[in-house]
Amino acid sequence: MRKLFNYLSLPFLLIFNLLQTPVMAQWSVVLSTDSTMNCLAVVDADTVFAGGNNVIMRSFNGGVTWQNVLPTTIEINVFDMEVADNAIYASGNSKIINSSFGVKLIV
Repeated sequence: MRKLFNYLSLPFLLIFNLLQTPVMAQWSVVLSTDSTMNCLAVVDADTVFAGGNNVIMRSFNGGVTWQNVLPTTIEINVFDMEVADNAIYASGNSKIINSSFGVKLIV
C-alpha cells in the first residue's frame, strides 16, 4: 500500500507545483525607435500603427518591418489613434489628422 501511495503522490506533487508556478508571457521587441511612442492602433494581426512625437509608424506584416508614414510637413505629437473602416485618425497638439491605409496623411 505504501508503494502505491509513493507512486501516486509524485505525479500529484509535480502537477500541483506546475499549477502553482506562474506562467511567464513570451515578449519580444517589434519596434525600437528614438522617438517616444505614445499609442497604438491595431487593424488586424498584420496591420499595426504606432504614433509618437512627429512619427506614425506602420507595419503590414505584424511588426516585422515598420515604415514612417507621417509626412515631414506635418508636426504632431500623436497621443491617440483610432481605426474606422479603412481610415486611421490620429490626434495630438490640437490637431486631428486622418488617412486611408495608403501612403498619404491628410491634415
